[in-house]
Amino acid sequence: MNIGIQRDRDKMLINVVQTKPGLWNTQMTLSERTKAKKKVLWKEVQNILGFMTMDEAMKRWKYLRSCYVRYRRLANTYVPSGSAAQPIKKLKVFRFYELMRFIDDSLENARYIFLYSKLSSDIL
Repeated sequence: MNIGIQRDRDKMLINVVQTKPGLWNTQMTLSERTKAKKKVLWKEVQNILGFMTMDEAMKRWKYLRSCYVRYRRLANTYVPSGSAAQPIKKLKVFRFYELMRFIDDSLENARYIFLYSKLSSDIL
């Protein structure tokens, strides 16, 4: 498939998923994010896009989300400065970084929930 076409399809998928917070917003209550409700939302994504099945859209979103999370983590890594600093490789820009920034709050919330649950289990 042509790279330009895939890029356009990825943009459309990201934009459609953004309109369906139940698919990405972990701050929503669990009752709003049940498997059944997510399945309905993914079916809506399939109907809107028309060129992807529900499973293809889910897999592609998972891939794009993991690329975003990985890039975000690397971009926010502390880089020491000064003469003792090791030279670093230039970070390749993730093409959809700005487009996917809407999931940042959700990622931060998930991180704190994970850390809190880990601390709670360590105390017990």
